[in-house]
Amino acid sequence: MDLGVRPLTARYWGHANVSDWRPGSPWEHRRADGSDVVDVIGEVIEAEPPARLVVTFDDAAGAEPARQASVVTFLIEPHQDIVRLTVTHEDLPNQEMHDGIAQGWPGVPANLKSLLETGEVLPQAPWEMHPGTRLTPTAPGPALRPAPLPARGRAVQRRRLDVQRASWASISALVRG
Repeated sequence: MDLGVRPLTARYWGHANVSDWRPGSPWEHRRADGSDVVDVIGEVIEAEPPARLVVTFDDAAGAEPARQASVVTFLIEPHQDIVRLTVTHEDLPNQEMHDGIAQGWPGVPANLKSLLETGEVLPQAPWEMHPGTRLTPTAPGPALRPAPLPARGRAVQRRRLDVQRASWASISALVRG
């Protein structure tokens, strides 16, 4: 397992994604604040550098009762003059996880896009915004909330990021490391 912290991932995600990235290997989502706290663990299911990475995602390891890990797929595709990153998070176990990732995932590609296009991350980590100010309309009316889990079928969150002037391999390395 590569235990080195990759500075770019830490800059846009606030965590280092640590693994050797071979199918069957463990991976850790380790805080880059010096605490070395691991917030998410999982297993690499598929790794096809630089185009596709599929991992399990368990943010409640050791919890009782145990629950099945969800699955995250990173798909990186060249698309004309841009590179497209699609992140799909599926098989969510409950509404709590759905709500958490609905508010957390949008900040990751937003910060990555800013870093790739300007050389700097956003001035405030989007996922650290106060819950009372996030997803709130500017006009009077009810607060916007993430959609509830579907009654049937798999819960899925999908985010897409398109960037200019970034190489396919660069985005792949940023997602993995």
